[in-house]
Amino acid sequence: KDSPEPAAEERSPLAPAGWRVLWKSDPATQATISWNTPRAGEYHAVHLATKLDDGQLPEDAVVVECQRNGEYTASSRDVGQLHYHHARLRDLKPDTVYYFAMESDGRRSPILHFRTMTDQDRPFELLFGGDSRSDRDSRQQVNRMIGRLVGERPDLVAFAHGGDYIATGSSLQQWREWMEDHELTASDDRRMLPLIPARGNHDRGALFHEVFDYPEEDGIYFAFDLGPACRFITLNTETSTAGDQKDWLEEELEESRPEHRWVVAQYHKPAWPAVKSASSAKQHWVPLFERFNVDLVCEAD
Repeated sequence: KDSPEPAAEERSPLAPAGWRVLWKSDPATQATISWNTPRAGEYHAVHLATKLDDGQLPEDAVVVECQRNGEYTASSRDVGQLHYHHARLRDLKPDTVYYFAMESDGRRSPILHFRTMTDQDRPFELLFGGDSRSDRDSRQQVNRMIGRLVGERPDLVAFAHGGDYIATGSSLQQWREWMEDHELTASDDRRMLPLIPARGNHDRGALFHEVFDYPEEDGIYFAFDLGPACRFITLNTETSTAGDQKDWLEEELEESRPEHRWVVAQYHKPAWPAVKSASSAKQHWVPLFERFNVDLVCEAD
């Protein structure tokens, strides 16, 4: 087996860091693997296989070069250069464990793995949380707890995050720390839970798009199947909740409600807050949730 991964401060400064697996489209057949490097580099790719040979990736592992690389944008350069790399995986097999290592200019990450979503109708578990922006020590403790859950609960399929990852959306230092801390959500055997990212009010700016591989003009609302019985919808309270997004949500619910036993949504600003004023989601989305009998809505903020 591979030797234990050294602490972040002991790692080669050029090695891939800030690992994350993203689900933003069909999770049974697609995923994005993302990481950071301090320099731009010339070659960035993921090595991918469905089995290991004596603890190592086989020689015939699939190699997927990154489709998007670039330097993070920040209004204030509070940290040295940092570059993002996104490898978009397609044509994956449902309910399959994929082992992978990230490579940047010959330097590789440790071997990690994730499981694609099943295409069969069977129970699963989904983790939801939000507002990881303050108290880094507490965030690290919670991430370690998530890592233990990932190791103990094989039916746990993904981590839906309701936004506000950091306090200041333009702070590259805060994002870098968040991405480094996210590595702690991996289990002891290096299973990573795919992340389903929603946008929070503290996440404004280009960095959010670069961290999670969204195009700058993307409205950041989407839906996909978590198995044949559940439709999972991610909405965006940081743009207009009326207009195009409301129209899209109505069309989505008209199509998905009759076909799915469960319809679940996530977003950031709550329609039913404990201590704050209700967001505009109460006016524009809640009537649709009630009309189409949405089963569960996860709010953050």
